[in-house]
Amino acid sequence: MSKKVLEKTCIMLIIIVFVIIGYYTYKSYDNKRNIDDSDVEINNFYNVDYLFNNSYIDTPKTIEDFSSGNETIYMYLDAENVMYIKYSNNEKYNKKIIGLPKGKINVYYNHLYDNYYEFLAKTEDNNAYYLFVNLDSTKDEKYIFIGDNIDKVFAPVYDKNGVYINQKNKFATNYILYDSEAKLNYIDTSLDKKYVLKSNVDTKKPYFDYICASNNPHICNKYMIYITFNDELVYNKKYLKDNNNQNIYVKDVFSSFEVSSKADINIETLNKDSLKKYDYKFSTYIIDNNQIAYQFDVSNKGERIISLNDASNKVKEYVFESDKKLIIIFEDGSNKTIKAEKNKVLTTSTVYDRNQNSDKKVIIQP
Repeated sequence: MSKKVLEKTCIMLIIIVFVIIGYYTYKSYDNKRNIDDSDVEINNFYNVDYLFNNSYIDTPKTIEDFSSGNETIYMYLDAENVMYIKYSNNEKYNKKIIGLPKGKINVYYNHLYDNYYEFLAKTEDNNAYYLFVNLDSTKDEKYIFIGDNIDKVFAPVYDKNGVYINQKNKFATNYILYDSEAKLNYIDTSLDKKYVLKSNVDTKKPYFDYICASNNPHICNKYMIYITFNDELVYNKKYLKDNNNQNIYVKDVFSSFEVSSKADINIETLNKDSLKKYDYKFSTYIIDNNQIAYQFDVSNKGERIISLNDASNKVKEYVFESDKKLIIIFEDGSNKTIKAEKNKVLTTSTVYDRNQNSDKKVIIQP
């Protein structure tokens, strides 16, 4: 092959490559352009400094904290870093857990549900070991090595019952691991049931604040409205909007969940299957930054949002009374009162949990 033919061939190949790159670049842009504008965007809030400094995450408690505040169960490491979990009377639990290396080590714990706990052990040289355990189990337990570059260990500060960073089958975890590459990781299980670290925490927990329908975890996970880092409300990946089609920016939010039935229903024991037997309604009561109150209803009959007042009659204050009553008081003296009744429960948001104490009246400053 002559030199000129070779040069022409190379030039043609380069042109073809650029054409292909250009085509797929345009297709990617075109696809993104056609995505619904209401799809949720996380932006750049997912860094450890922002989440920690704004009290979304914190360092979990250690087994020393657990033992000092619990009169029934105590946990400790012996001189060889073998871990023991025992009842104070030594009659029920006597679990011996191996797998930890020798040397200085911190062991963090999370109480997940029932008698299920998870433990994260971190060595001085940033090796991490994990244990998910049922204290009622009589089988032998062993810590499993999961990572060698773990800088810090965190967990969400406020979460409702049964809401976790990751959950599937009978496994749940609420740890967030910050590694030496400045990535946030969570713990997952592989097909062969081994523990693995994954870094897409933002897709597992898009926001740390939310309101859900009930403290029943089955209902809470099914009906949850996220509060974004910008104080917007998102339900089913759609922003909640006011009558002018503008995003609602929330100051505080509460919810009720009610089931239509003549019989007494224990909402805290309903699951996804038993819930299908009833008509039900999840109502969210929103106080926005402009002192307007909204009610957003979700039921098996559809969704709707209404304003409870207008700009000439702003919300003056609101009172939440120990899960029994929510009173929203307007400047003209009128009020909207929501009560817990038969087959109806009230729930606070994590915003309220974070910023307020129960039984306190909140006065909105103009």
